[in-house]
Formats: sequence, C-alpha cells, structure tokens
Amino acid sequence: MMPKKYINTQSIKDKHGNLLHDPQDILERWARYVEELYDDTRSSANKGTVIHERCVISELKVNTVIQKLTRNETTGSDNIPAEFL
Repeated sequence: MMPKKYINTQSIKDKHGNLLHDPQDILERWARYVEELYDDTRSSANKGTVIHERCVISELKVNTVIQKLTRNETTGSDNIPAEFL
C-alpha cells in the first residue's frame, strides 16, 4: 500500500478574488489585509479623547438584589453562598 501524498498548495485570493501563488505576493497581500483590518477610520476629533463613564449603583438596589437571592442553593462561579451576603 502506498502512503498518501498530500499536496500543499500555498495560494490565497487578493482583494478582487484573483488567486495569488507567488510567496512574495501572498506576503504582501497579508500585509495589506492586516493594515486594512486595523485601520483606524474614526474621525480625528475623537482621537485622544478620554471618555470617563460612571455606573452608579445605589445601596438600596444592592440590598434589594441580595434579598432576592435564593437561599440554600449551590454557589455560583464565585463560590460565595447567598447566606454570606
């Protein structure tokens, strides 16, 4: 029995769907693809602007949620039983 031969084809398609076989063309296509993938198209007005968002949760809301927790149940991924809260 003859071992199977695997043909390794190194080709990718360019932006227009044409097959590229030359290793240098493939490398250049990957470079262009990555540049396009990470191209920052946001307007320059937003660049460098730091936005600070705040999420305010009241103590009343926390207490209400704790009261609704089911008692005597298995713990969640944090391994903290509801009785400890």
